[in-house]
Amino acid sequence: VFSNGIYSVVVSDSIGCYSSDSVQISVNPLPAVNIDNDTSICDGESVELKIENIEAYLKWNTGDTTFNITVQNEGVYSVEAIDDNGCINSDSLILKTNKLPNVHIGNDTTICEGESIELFAETSAPEYLWNTEQTTQAIIVNTDNFYSIEVTDSMGCVGVDSMKLSVRELPAVNLGNDTTICEGKYISLKAYNIGASYLWNTRETVHSLTVFDAGTYSVLVSDDIGCTKGDTIEIMVRKVPD
Repeated sequence: VFSNGIYSVVVSDSIGCYSSDSVQISVNPLPAVNIDNDTSICDGESVELKIENIEAYLKWNTGDTTFNITVQNEGVYSVEAIDDNGCINSDSLILKTNKLPNVHIGNDTTICEGESIELFAETSAPEYLWNTEQTTQAIIVNTDNFYSIEVTDSMGCVGVDSMKLSVRELPAVNLGNDTTICEGKYISLKAYNIGASYLWNTRETVHSLTVFDAGTYSVLVSDDIGCTKGDTIEIMVRKVPD
């Protein structure tokens, strides 16, 4: 039997002797248990599964017996509810985890003062948000700073990447103002910078150039990453009176 009611039976034998009995059957409703529909989350996220408005003992397939659990791994999650009458009901859902979108904007980089660099988000995700508040796939930057981007895919999952941009000051070089020296005298032109290399228009590669003759003298000073700055000076030679 499956329904509420009084069920009775009469038993008789071959000579007409009989007996009867009856029983009242009450059908208790199953405990109402619902843990929502199948769902998906992004890698690294979690979701809370809740059972509300129920008076029953709960047992999840995770081993938990609480009214809510927090999960983050892909799989099937089910729960059994057992009420005071021993009636059992169950529900389950499938949790899917979506991978985060990949994005790469390059390694930490150093540029020279006055230069700029393009940062390009290598990704298939359609939405971009830089920490500069720009929303294009590529940006041009020239300031010493950390740059980061968040990209969002069609599932709403967010991938991030960042890099450090360092801006190197140009070498300090100052040959001074145009100068006049006396015939037979000399002047030392200095362009010293620690660890730098030098190229004068005289083809010399020293950091200090001794000049006796009139002319235009210039130097290019380059540091270890190729940042270059130059300067020029005009040297005039005055003859000594006879």
